[in-house]
Amino acid sequence: MNSEPVEPRGALGQIYDSIREAEWVLTQRWDVFDRYRQIESPSVDDWEPATEAQQLIARLMDEAFRRALAFLDSRALNETRRSVADLYAKASQSPHHLWDFGEEESSPFLVHALELRKQLDAVEVALLEPSVEPLVSELSLVLRRTVYSITDEKAFGSPPSRESDVHNRIEAILKCFYADCVHKPPIATFLKKFEPDTGIPSLKTLIEYKFADTAEKARTYVDQLFADIVGYSGDHYDQLIFVLYETGRFFSEEQWTQALEEKKERLVEVGGQGRVRAIVLQGVPR
Repeated sequence: MNSEPVEPRGALGQIYDSIREAEWVLTQRWDVFDRYRQIESPSVDDWEPATEAQQLIARLMDEAFRRALAFLDSRALNETRRSVADLYAKASQSPHHLWDFGEEESSPFLVHALELRKQLDAVEVALLEPSVEPLVSELSLVLRRTVYSITDEKAFGSPPSRESDVHNRIEAILKCFYADCVHKPPIATFLKKFEPDTGIPSLKTLIEYKFADTAEKARTYVDQLFADIVGYSGDHYDQLIFVLYETGRFFSEEQWTQALEEKKERLVEVGGQGRVRAIVLQGVPR
């Protein structure tokens, strides 16, 4: 009978930790021998880890295999479980687990660890949700490039003169790329309703726009933003992009990013994965 499903990321992380520790023990013993052979030139064929190292490697790999089998049981991944069970049986016939050398005898590696990793890597790809970070990076690039369009006087008659101009023009462009782009999605917080300017659920990303025509006005925006968003505890968004349209060169993007990072502890991040970033658009002077 299969046990209750186990959370994949944490379970796989524990298995990988055991494998890494076993590999570290092997590497440490090899490093000692490698330094010695530079002086005495013994044959690699004569090398093997010390007995206590072999025992520790065996214990760690046994732990990794047992955890892997329990995890695969809990997820009813029967075909992969059979493959790992066969590998475990083969590994158990070698009490200290086999090691071999790569090309040119560079350093030894654990044969069974390598094979177990291959099985687990395939499971990880199948079960874990892919990261949205590369897609959010693409979104950041799109946002940076909007400055040429939103300041086009042939298209809009004049450059942006207020925050709503920046918001509406950029959002119109984003809707060409992201079908799920939402205008002012309502977000609940502990304290009040937080209404960001734009939301893209598929990227778990919120976007806030600000218009600054003086340095004094720009300085107030970071505190305003975090006063609004503090207490957000939803699970739909975990990325926040702060787009600042400046009519002059008031602050660099690095300065904005640093300011946001200093305030970031006030944001309740979702699942520990939240990220806040700044994008500065150098607009047309008024």
